[in-house]
Amino acid sequence: MHARSKGPAGTRQIELKAKTVFVAGGAVQTPWLLRRSGITRHVGDSLRFHPMLKVVAVFPDELNTPGELEPVHQIKEFDPRFSMGCSMSKRPALALAMAAHPEMIDAVDRDWRRMAIYYVQSTGGSGKVRSLPGFRDPLVRVGLQPSDLKELAVGLARLAEVLFAAGALAVYPSIPGYPVLKSLADIAKLPETLPPKQANATALHLFSSCPMGEDAEKCAASSFGRVHGASNLYIADASLLCGPTVVNPQGTVMAVAHRNITRALEDRAI
Repeated sequence: MHARSKGPAGTRQIELKAKTVFVAGGAVQTPWLLRRSGITRHVGDSLRFHPMLKVVAVFPDELNTPGELEPVHQIKEFDPRFSMGCSMSKRPALALAMAAHPEMIDAVDRDWRRMAIYYVQSTGGSGKVRSLPGFRDPLVRVGLQPSDLKELAVGLARLAEVLFAAGALAVYPSIPGYPVLKSLADIAKLPETLPPKQANATALHLFSSCPMGEDAEKCAASSFGRVHGASNLYIADASLLCGPTVVNPQGTVMAVAHRNITRALEDRAI
């Protein structure tokens, strides 16, 4: 396997030779590197991610104590449709999450210890990764289907119900133009689906841009990570996952990478 770096005029060129190469750049950088190298079959066509919406909840008592570790609260009742949980709630993060309600910025400075950020995430969300001539960075295009927007809207309503049951005084969706919720009755004010241009969803947990499988007509790499049509070129990151996980994929990615590197050692590819 050869890798050659061609820098701008006046800079040094470096050529590397290796028996085996493992690419572990992540679900965006790995397909970008492969496509730049001329390997494009089923590469970068099937990027998946977890769309996420956040809210800020205000409680009557302090729950955000300086110096404490971030709490881990999750609700799995609605899996695999969507899941809910807490998020990092330091003061800068609270101010950012409250950007959709600028009138509350001063309140963040004053009452941040009584505030916390929560999220709802679904398994929808898809996109593509491309390399463009003359550009140093990958082009990533992502989108949400109408069904994804509706599912997130349902999850947002369920999340608000949970927070009021836990004693929240108010819930502020991190969506511009959305109403402030101050009671269970206010949840009925939420739209049944998220407006595409207003959703303000974030992309979390990227994977599946180079799916693995033995069928070279559908997959970029074998089930052990070897790129189809290449010699001793492997992928070892979240790109390999065949579809979205319901939870954070870190454990799955680590397990798959360990399994694949073990097979490569057994096959004496390294």
